[in-house]
Amino acid sequence: MLDDRKLLADIHSLPPGDQSEVIDFISRLKARHVSQAEATHPSSTQPVSQAVSPLGAMKGLILHMADDFDEPLNDFAEYMA
Repeated sequence: MLDDRKLLADIHSLPPGDQSEVIDFISRLKARHVSQAEATHPSSTQPVSQAVSPLGAMKGLILHMADDFDEPLNDFAEYMA
């Protein structure tokens, strides 16, 4: 484990612009850690899964389908020859 005093001394030795970059980097690391923790351990307020529509839910809703629906497209005729 890194010594806290050494870490602070290293940060203080940087120019102010670089110090702010270190702070931004730490914030990104913390946010990533929180998002990973939530992904592996969702809180009780988040839904664990979402509802999935059952198979055949759209049955009967397609009223017309072209007779040649399953036929190859003319655009691909040269590739299929």
